[in-house]
Amino acid sequence: MPICIHCGVELDDGLKICPLCGKNPENSAAEAAGPASTPSAILKIHKKEQRRSLWELSTILLFSGIVICLMVDLLTVRGFQWAPLASVQILLAWVVLTLFLFSRKRPLLLLAGTMVAVLAALAATDLFAGGFHWFLPVGLPITAAAFLFLSILLFFHRRIPLNGLNLPGAGLLLIAGFCMVTEIILDLFMTGSIDLRWSLITTVSLLPLALILFFTHYRLKKGRRLETLFHV
Repeated sequence: MPICIHCGVELDDGLKICPLCGKNPENSAAEAAGPASTPSAILKIHKKEQRRSLWELSTILLFSGIVICLMVDLLTVRGFQWAPLASVQILLAWVVLTLFLFSRKRPLLLLAGTMVAVLAALAATDLFAGGFHWFLPVGLPITAAAFLFLSILLFFHRRIPLNGLNLPGAGLLLIAGFCMVTEIILDLFMTGSIDLRWSLITTVSLLPLALILFFTHYRLKKGRRLETLFHV
């Protein structure tokens, strides 16, 4: 009986393709040069087609929603009042969905593209609402700070093994920092001076939780019990 030169499986006479590895059992060079037909390759192609089909369906639905909003607004008030604002949000959802479907394995590109899309949506919302009033002093810095803290978390996740309880611990610390930055930006916009109040309460509440998570991750994962640490 012939034997497949790729996986060593005995084959029945007359088989041109190995049922196990999906390759030509006699010609390794031609099989290597030809298209992949293994189950894993077929599954990968199938998932890619599923993502594309989902994107096409979502594109049709979302852009149909934009057309419907514009038509309803035009027919009811003989102009555009609320439809541009709704259209901007729908377009933002489409951009984020597109980035997630086709760039989810490239987190830096996904993060940067999402930040640009969110900033563009905020700028358009402020513009349609009557001009640039809050985007530059509030929307832009708060959004940039949010994505900056996410980038820091992603950086530490890549450089340091943040795979346990230290990951939510680091996230809590970054949330506390983001809250303080947000209140500073809002105070400067509304009163022109900095008076930290609710962000300090949030930070004081999150800091002990973050320390507990770090303690549990770096101490208890080594097999040490609480009673031995505190001599109970």
